[in-house]
Amino acid sequence: SRTRHALYIRLRHLLIDPIAVEPAVGFYTDDWGADAFNLEFSLFWEIIPKYLLLRPSYRFHSQTEIDHFVPPNSPAIPKYRTQDSDLGEFDSHTIGLKITLFESPLLGEEFSLMMDYSTRSDGISWYMIAIGFTWN
Repeated sequence: SRTRHALYIRLRHLLIDPIAVEPAVGFYTDDWGADAFNLEFSLFWEIIPKYLLLRPSYRFHSQTEIDHFVPPNSPAIPKYRTQDSDLGEFDSHTIGLKITLFESPLLGEEFSLMMDYSTRSDGISWYMIAIGFTWN
């Protein structure tokens, strides 16, 4: 079993029409010994009001390893262990871009294209591309 506690706060504020900012901060802890902290920042820009929204973003994440994390090159093999890199210590940086089209006759009420790139201090990097549609 695992008990987790998290706190996440974000605030969206209209700077000038049509640009808003959304800073966020999060904290996480669990009884396996992991602690994490993240900072996020997103910008919302209505390039064409009511039709085209652009959202660039950045996220910094830092976490400690769980109590039973064992690095792959460890000479000791304890009874309880994991080598899952997502449970190890690392920092990550993620940059993203989301483009949303509203009221498109061909693509529905809302069409979104999202792209993220993340790199971690433990050598793992990834790309993500997501497409979303909304029809009513």
